[in-house]
Amino acid sequence: MNKKILSYILKKDLDFWETAKWIGHLADFTKDVKELEKKGLIKIENSKLSLTDKGKNLCKKLDIVPQDLPIVDFPIKIDNNLLKKFKKIRKEVFPKTEFDQLQILPEGVIKKIEVMKMYNDLKGKRIICLGDDDMVGVALSLTRLPKDITILDIDERVIKYENKILEEFGYKKSAFFCNLLKPLPNKFIGKYDVFITEPPDTLEGNTLFFSRGVESLKKEGGVGYLGVSQNDFKRTDYLKLEKNILKMNIFISAIFPKFEFYETYGEEFEWITGLPEGVGLPKKPWFSADLLRTESNEKSKPLIIGTPSKHIKENFIKTNINC
Repeated sequence: MNKKILSYILKKDLDFWETAKWIGHLADFTKDVKELEKKGLIKIENSKLSLTDKGKNLCKKLDIVPQDLPIVDFPIKIDNNLLKKFKKIRKEVFPKTEFDQLQILPEGVIKKIEVMKMYNDLKGKRIICLGDDDMVGVALSLTRLPKDITILDIDERVIKYENKILEEFGYKKSAFFCNLLKPLPNKFIGKYDVFITEPPDTLEGNTLFFSRGVESLKKEGGVGYLGVSQNDFKRTDYLKLEKNILKMNIFISAIFPKFEFYETYGEEFEWITGLPEGVGLPKKPWFSADLLRTESNEKSKPLIIGTPSKHIKENFIKTNINC
């Protein structure tokens, strides 16, 4: 029995998706909700979670104290003119389950750029995006601050669209087809100051994409930005990922939890199974990623070089969430 969930609902009735948004791993949260409902402690109607009389009595008996949801918000001021321009340009959407594509909200992309500005990771830098259906590369070009922007993606639609935009803003065609399950081409190795990646939400996917990013950085050191979703990533795997990052001799300099929210208004029902009865479509975006900022040095090295193992190839993408 999850006493924390009871304490949140004791404070006030809660929307299932709003609670999932802040509480962490969706499958674990759903399992706890189902257990509480089965025991008759809560009820679910129109996605709303509320305590039954039995649940209220149990909270009183166990001295459970009402608590607010653990909402984390970083009030980063964003450039509204940049956001407006980016929204006009990012008209194309590239959802493809086989590539685990789900776009970060435009506001999240611009927030990421503001963080990069804050850490001096933007002006005059050579930046590479490893996978970019979010079109961070386009947003970077709008700032006109990077010295160079390179985009690697497996989706030809993304490549064609971003090259068109980059040319319009004075950057050479810099989006290239690249399957990161194959060795990173030599022309992208050891050339960049900063890499940005939002990998598939698996330990294998995150480790592979991050490792390719480390391989792309200059030998004297650089910066990596990584998006990791707690909604689809167990804490045990999160810990393993952090250990893998440390094995590469990389320093995790900052973590911004629940920083980037994704465009989710119901299409996620195609890849989420096992939700409780009574849970309907979300009314607001709820799926998010933490943003990790990392720093490399002259002793850093990728964990995966060349062709990855069969295990990584078979497990680096997992689009379904089984609750």
